[in-house]
Amino acid sequence: MGKTQLSEFPWWHLTSIALPERSTLYAPAPIGVGTPLCESLTSYLARLAEAHCVYPGVLLQQMIVPYMAELETQGSEAKEHPLWRRDGSGSHLINVTSPRACSVMSALELLTRRTDLGGLALTALTKLLPVRGLTRNTLAWCPLCYEEWQARGQMLYDPLLWIFREISTCTRHGVRLQTHCPHCARSLPHLTWRSRPGYCAFCSGALFVRQEDGVQTVAVDSHEFAWQQWVTHVLGSVIARLPGISSEPKRERIRQVVSDSVEHLADGNTAAFARSLDLPRGTVENWRQGKRIPELGMLLRLCYRLDLSLCEVLFEREERLQPHLRDPVPPALFPSRKRTAINQESIYHQLEQAASRAESPPPSLKEVGLRLGYQPTTLYKINRAACHAIAERFTAYRRALREKRLQGYREEIRRIALYLQSEQVTLTQRHISRYLAQPAILRDPKVRELLREVCREVTEQFP
Repeated sequence: MGKTQLSEFPWWHLTSIALPERSTLYAPAPIGVGTPLCESLTSYLARLAEAHCVYPGVLLQQMIVPYMAELETQGSEAKEHPLWRRDGSGSHLINVTSPRACSVMSALELLTRRTDLGGLALTALTKLLPVRGLTRNTLAWCPLCYEEWQARGQMLYDPLLWIFREISTCTRHGVRLQTHCPHCARSLPHLTWRSRPGYCAFCSGALFVRQEDGVQTVAVDSHEFAWQQWVTHVLGSVIARLPGISSEPKRERIRQVVSDSVEHLADGNTAAFARSLDLPRGTVENWRQGKRIPELGMLLRLCYRLDLSLCEVLFEREERLQPHLRDPVPPALFPSRKRTAINQESIYHQLEQAASRAESPPPSLKEVGLRLGYQPTTLYKINRAACHAIAERFTAYRRALREKRLQGYREEIRRIALYLQSEQVTLTQRHISRYLAQPAILRDPKVRELLREVCREVTEQFP
């Protein structure tokens, strides 16, 4: 046999490959960065926890807070340590211009090695937007947006746009943003121990509804809807600009805009300019001298009256703007800041009507106060009996929802117990929890009591 001829292949030049640095956490991409519907930081934290199959509270407690403690010891400036609470109170500060948001952002960037998280919070606008009056303390959402994303198979998340107090309507669907769970009627924090975008953090019920279920709509030809469209557009434009901000804008820009407006529209007369906007002279003078900066609500109304874009006011440093007053302006879009006496007789009768009106679901006293423009403490002083009736009806509604939910849990547990009894399996909490649609409900002491009661009944009925 002849010898097999060997083939010669090209030489491989083996060189060491520079591997990128590995991140501590798996880092999913944030949703909508650079668009008006960019994801909020609390929503990203909830999705990050879900990607690691843990609750957000576990992720915060085990990973985020230790890194923040390390960051506090670095550098000469001490950072404020956040006070994490299981109920999520104060979690709205993670999305805004606060030391808490900066600390969380720094910790996440170290853990995920991502550099595109800067647009998920308002940290770049710390010197321009005061925290007071900036965002809601609780979560708000559009159920039809959730439903649309769910139907398309998209990831559910909470846009940063929904955190603003000035946004009360989803202009895409023409419905008001919801602030209470449709199942347990509780208001939800932005981030709590068991948060999950699109679902209640307390009862795990879905926050999206079917089209035929109906939600409160807003007339598209109303002044309110027009105002919401304008506010949504300008705030969405600001959110879309956040990732591209290289240096933090200075508050001097707002002072310059106000000063130029006074010179251009009132020949430098602050009092005349304040009268044209129906504002106190001292307030405008403080803005002009840079002693104070307007809250977001007043800044939006100021931009609207001067026909200026909020992006122009916040980000265009060198360009001198040419403002002019819009006229006329619907009163609902730019209400007077002057204090007026409370019409106690009118408020008294409106409270009586609210207490006797059959609404489904019934509003809380806080919601009634928002409609009337007064705090519940003020309403109690005007008509205590009606306020008690409104509060008791809302409490009874929440109690009825809870009883209905517990009854549903009881029926589910009984069906499972009967099945296990027929299979001759011992009725224990561990065995029953395997068949529950939501095993986490057994964390509720009342549900565990129901389970024990059902097990006793089934054992006595079928020994």
